[in-house]
Order: sequence, then C-alpha cells, then structure tokens
Amino acid sequence: MWMVESGTRGPFAESSRIPDDTREAVARLRGVEAAESLTYQPAEALHAGRKIRLYVVGFEPGRPGGPLAIVAGRGIARSHYEMVLDRRAGLGIGEWVRLGRNMFTVVGLTENLVNSGGDPAAFITLLDSQELQFELASPAARRDLARSANASTTDMVNAVVARVSPNVLPEQAAATARRWRYLGAMTEAQQEDVLTRSVIERTSPQIDCLP
Repeated sequence: MWMVESGTRGPFAESSRIPDDTREAVARLRGVEAAESLTYQPAEALHAGRKIRLYVVGFEPGRPGGPLAIVAGRGIARSHYEMVLDRRAGLGIGEWVRLGRNMFTVVGLTENLVNSGGDPAAFITLLDSQELQFELASPAARRDLARSANASTTDMVNAVVARVSPNVLPEQAAATARRWRYLGAMTEAQQEDVLTRSVIERTSPQIDCLP
C-alpha cells in the first residue's frame, strides 16, 4: 500500500510531501512487513555537455521501492553519489552524470523503467534525493523548509510504500493508516488506477490538439 499526503492522489499524479518519520509509524501497523520512504522528482542531468531529462527516484537500498531488476552492473552499495539508470538514457556502466551540484556514477542499468512522460528512471539513495529536492526547490520553498521547527530542511519524502502480510487485506491496513489526519493511504490497485487515469488525463489534451 501507498501512504501519501492527505487530500492528494500521490506522487505520480500530483505533489505529495510527508515527514520522513512516517515510515517508522507505518512499519508498526498491524500486518505491515516492511515500509520504505520514497521521493520522486523530474530533473535535468548533464552528461558530456548534453542535458538528459530523468525521473529521479530516491530510496533506501535493501528496502521496498528500489529497482526490481538490474539487467547490467550492480545495485547501489554506497550511501552517496551512485546511480542505477534505465538504458533509455543512453549511458553505460561507469559513466558520470551531474545532478544538481553533485556527480553520480552509473553502477547499474534497468530496462523499460520510465515515467508517464517517457523520461528514464534514475535511482539514487534517499539521502541524495532529499538533498537534491531541497536544492532544486524554489527559493520560497527552501525558506519555508528552513524555518520548520519540527524537521530538518531535507526531512521530507513524497510517499511511503509498505509491503503487507498475505494474511492481512491491504484495504484494512490502509484504513488504519487513514486515521492520521495528515496521511492518505491507497492500496496498490488504487495507486495503479490513479497512475493510469493520470496518464490518460495528460495524453488526452495532446490527442485533442492533433489535426
């Protein structure tokens, strides 16, 4: 199941920001076997003098939410500046990509992992992605985050994904999570439906404009 900001449809359809410590609270829910904080953001990377549009996913290696299948190379082994990238980006193992102020080494490749706009997925650690989100945020957003007395400037994520025990219905676990006012919860099927409808909504205006 997916935990997102209350009143939103989740990170694939619209902006969602929740505290990073939500993961610990979700992990304690009955029936939850594992929980993971995730970030999602489109970003422009630089490689060999050209810009590459990427869909950057921040995750914690060893927890749910990372790339399911790596077709070449390896997974992320260091806490900073390594990347698993989809082949559609056109880069190979060992090449360098600049994201924000930092250089990332491509250590692994996936296949056919893109967002609804066709941008190839780029997986980096949650710590690196939170730093990148803060860096790329507007000046006003950075000021608001910096003023927060309850969290560090990067202590936010876009969603928490949880793996539920086969003995518990995902909707039951989601209903429990919805009791927190700041949190919305969706089952995997509901999130897939949102993603499908979001893709259709984005594509329809483009089709309508065709001669």
